[in-house]
Amino acid sequence: SAPLDRSDALPPIPECLQRHDQPPEELSEYIGLIRHSPARWFVDLAPRLKELDTSEKVVRLVESAKSNGLRFSEYIAPSSQMMASNPAISAIYQGRWRSIGQMRVLASQLGGYAVEDLSWRQHLELASEHASLGDVIDARHGNAKLAGDAAAMVVELREIATCLHAEFAAVSPALRLAWSERLSQFDANTDLRDLSTLPRWGELSRTARRRFQDFAYWLFARVDPNQKEALDLINDLIRIMLLLASHAPVNQLIDGHIPRPTPVFLGGLVLVKAFDPVRIRAGMDVVIWDKTQVIARAKVEDLRAGDTAIRLSHVKDRVSSIDPSMRVQFVVPGAKTTRSLR
Repeated sequence: SAPLDRSDALPPIPECLQRHDQPPEELSEYIGLIRHSPARWFVDLAPRLKELDTSEKVVRLVESAKSNGLRFSEYIAPSSQMMASNPAISAIYQGRWRSIGQMRVLASQLGGYAVEDLSWRQHLELASEHASLGDVIDARHGNAKLAGDAAAMVVELREIATCLHAEFAAVSPALRLAWSERLSQFDANTDLRDLSTLPRWGELSRTARRRFQDFAYWLFARVDPNQKEALDLINDLIRIMLLLASHAPVNQLIDGHIPRPTPVFLGGLVLVKAFDPVRIRAGMDVVIWDKTQVIARAKVEDLRAGDTAIRLSHVKDRVSSIDPSMRVQFVVPGAKTTRSLR
């Protein structure tokens, strides 16, 4: 297979997180499951286990793997409304839970190893095989820097996935529905390292395609490309985010219209009217569509008596005006629903 196009740079997310700081409940549950996956899957973490430079430290990590492996059976699969109402999301989660559970069972069956039983390297091989990401984060091994960096990586995973979900949810309902139809198939085996395999991908703007792909590349770059189950872990993460976004919401997007033809330019102000003005807030993101193409993005600048002034932050090349035939959508920050698209 072709080598992964690795991107080590963290995509620019601070602005995205300001708008979408609440991850979906299902994402939080899946991130909890990721913590139980093997530390050796993560390319930034696996080689650093050598920083546990005494047998005592490594033995404590092995002990964490065993005790946490025993407790994994108590880790109950989630029963959130979306998990229960969306069979595809539930099936993805349950499949990953069973796969990781098998590894945790092996860790729980480890014998008791004293420091003198094995060499440091032998202890390290045992820890590398069985320790989970969460075992490293627990820090019983005594290396606070390693534990902190592992925890920070989980935070970054959650932040990128949160942004990816929010960006997907802002795509037109028609495209999201097409994605849902493809990805809801239980035998779907889409490799989401290349998002261009998604239906109607070419209808997105080049900027949107690049942004989505950068998020996906970053997520896949966190895991070992030679470990199929590690790649499956990220594939399932992106697939869940797509399915959640595809079932998002009409009420996550507030529609509006442009009352009259208006010339546009970067940084300019445009007067629009929302169909539900009481829900509009200053600073909201606004997307303007011409059929299936995003032609402009903006933020709510001012509100007065039902009128909304938006300031344009992006305008598509060769677009000089907007008119009442175009669709305006206000994006509600952090909105959540489990209602499916019809």
